Amino acid sequence: MSRNTSIALVLGAVLLIFGGVYAVFSVSPGQDEHQSDIPYRLYKTDVVPDIYSSNETELYWLDANTLVFKGFPAPGPQTDKELNETPVSMFIWKLGEKARKHQVDERWDGYFCLTKKGLQYQLREQNFDDGRIYAEYFEGPPGHEQYNIEELHPRKSGEPVSCQSNLYRGCDMICRNELSGHDWGPLKDNAGYVDFGLSDQSRDTITPLTIHMDNTSDVVKTAPIPLREISELEWHYVPFKNAYFTWEFTTANVGVQARWKASNCMPLWWVWGDGRTQRLCVPAGPWLGSTSFSPTKRGIFFYSYNADAQGGYILTDGMVHKVIKGIVVHNHASSPDGCKIAYIHAKNIYGKSPSVRVLDFCVTEQEF
Repeated sequence: MSRNTSIALVLGAVLLIFGGVYAVFSVSPGQDEHQSDIPYRLYKTDVVPDIYSSNETELYWLDANTLVFKGFPAPGPQTDKELNETPVSMFIWKLGEKARKHQVDERWDGYFCLTKKGLQYQLREQNFDDGRIYAEYFEGPPGHEQYNIEELHPRKSGEPVSCQSNLYRGCDMICRNELSGHDWGPLKDNAGYVDFGLSDQSRDTITPLTIHMDNTSDVVKTAPIPLREISELEWHYVPFKNAYFTWEFTTANVGVQARWKASNCMPLWWVWGDGRTQRLCVPAGPWLGSTSFSPTKRGIFFYSYNADAQGGYILTDGMVHKVIKGIVVHNHASSPDGCKIAYIHAKNIYGKSPSVRVLDFCVTEQEF
């Protein structure tokens, strides 16, 4: 069975529900996929991203011009047999250069993320004679990762725990057990937290968020915010804005979409550390459906899988503009400087010809 049948159908189902040089770099106006009055600069790589496994690739920015992701050297596995036999690789792509395979330990289990120290990737579990449970991983600046091993201590029954992932860096797990029973989000560099209130309170509640800074007794409250319009599961620090971005997590929910259509507004919120807030609205349209959002300096980027509206969009000044044709797989990320959006592009919902692309909203075709 070919890759474009059984393998690609897996991606179709997912979409409907919600160091050697191996790559060729090119810069193109992107006429095959652009849908914009402004021809923004487009970067492409021929590395085939991993969109077939259950642990499909994430896109992380190491800096404003460098991406890390996992995939396969072109042309990638063409059959199920090749997919099962071809090990996935990690790639680092500095825009303007070729994407390069990043050397990792042979026991890499396919997971990776970013931490304060740099890149972290985990190793497959192995048995130790002492019966204890350990986590093994490499961590550090790319090319200088150091081996680490930590003993894992299972949580005791009944022990309160409340942990959140630092979504900006990906794998920093932050725990504040004193917030057990509350919904909350971490502040930048874990310098405090934002308390959404009790986890079991009604989503119809309209209440201020409470911002707590560590090492101080100061508490800042925002203006009242409807809890159904935000989510601690979508609480993102945005460097270029020095603010936090959040929205309702369950955009695929029928009730959420009905409210979106009835009110002509899918609410998005900016929250600043000093308590200021700003509410944005994505108007209802053919793009309505399951999606996620990435802020850029040009506006808020999002995507749609709907048959009559497939592609990538930008929300600017309350207006929605289509900027990408084809399928934008749900993995996408804005650069720290807010200029670029990295995304996985495919020509159709079955994942045909997937590739990693970067659209630079701060540079137009006429400027390069």
